[in-house]
Amino acid sequence: MTSSSGQTFSFGTKAESLIRIAPLLTLFKVPRSRHFTVSEWRIDPDRQLRELEDHFADDVVIVRSSAQGEDGEVGSMAGRFDSIGDIAATPDALRGAINQVIASYDRTSDDGEDQVLIQSMLRDVLMSGVLFTHDLNTGGPYYVINYDDETGRTDTVTSGGVYSNRTLVVHRGALDAVQSPRFQALLAATVELELAIPGQGLDIEFAVDRDLGVHLLQVRRMTAQPTPDDEMPGRVDEAIGRIRAFVQSRFAPMAGIPGRRSIFGQMPDWNPAEMIGRAPRPLALSLYRHLITDRAWRQARGQMGYSEPNGMPLLVSLGGQPYIDVRLSFHSFLPAGLDEGIAEKLVNAWLNRLSAYHQ
Repeated sequence: MTSSSGQTFSFGTKAESLIRIAPLLTLFKVPRSRHFTVSEWRIDPDRQLRELEDHFADDVVIVRSSAQGEDGEVGSMAGRFDSIGDIAATPDALRGAINQVIASYDRTSDDGEDQVLIQSMLRDVLMSGVLFTHDLNTGGPYYVINYDDETGRTDTVTSGGVYSNRTLVVHRGALDAVQSPRFQALLAATVELELAIPGQGLDIEFAVDRDLGVHLLQVRRMTAQPTPDDEMPGRVDEAIGRIRAFVQSRFAPMAGIPGRRSIFGQMPDWNPAEMIGRAPRPLALSLYRHLITDRAWRQARGQMGYSEPNGMPLLVSLGGQPYIDVRLSFHSFLPAGLDEGIAEKLVNAWLNRLSAYHQ
């Protein structure tokens, strides 16, 4: 494939792909590295160790797998083989780590063309993780970023560690709405990378340092993509437009409902996020609405002497995710018959306080 600069890029092993892409990038930094085949290691390990020691000097490195089938078009084998970090670039330390990585290949037939990749270990890591340039399940037009911004390590997301469950989803047409400097830097580098590897869904392993330098640790094809659907972006944008119009109308003043605006939340009243989940199946959402949030929630409060927002369902669904209309919830805790002016002031004050101190 040919990039926007006219240079040609082709995928290879993990090590080869990084070497080939590095000259095409200005925003992503590719860590200093060296690689060799298993055959070259077996023929003369001492030579490889000497060259590594000279190349990395007093650096600290990570020894990574770079097997032939690891980043193929059909499967990525992500996380299948060992990576060993924080290794001093000395012969004794490197020898054991390299042998361990090679042993993890565990092939039924010996393949001496598999490689071992040694990279400089990154320091002062602010955030690391994996970015997909399209939604894995639907192919939708989103950047999906799984990240760890607590440990300072670069392997927690790929290894499925305890800090690997943070996710940011960004519409590909809404990059200007991203306000976080670290994600702005990451997404700008990703856009440049996509221009260098056009026409591919990409699976990108990254790290961002405390100076907001963005480092490319690995790039490969997305192998779990659904069947391409050229109409998907249009359908998504149409749905977003409908949601935007609905939210704007629902956040405006409403006749008979105190409060000049509203807030939507997933747990402030009746906790749908806990009871049916943040992305419930349609049947679960329908039953929850029918049994609780269409009528029963307000009727019960009316029977207890509170103000009942007649005809108003408590829950709204935006793109399949359930949200509670907090303005209606606050309405339902006002004493029945309360003066309208007082009710308006109370609900506005509660909404302002929730907005200022939300969790």
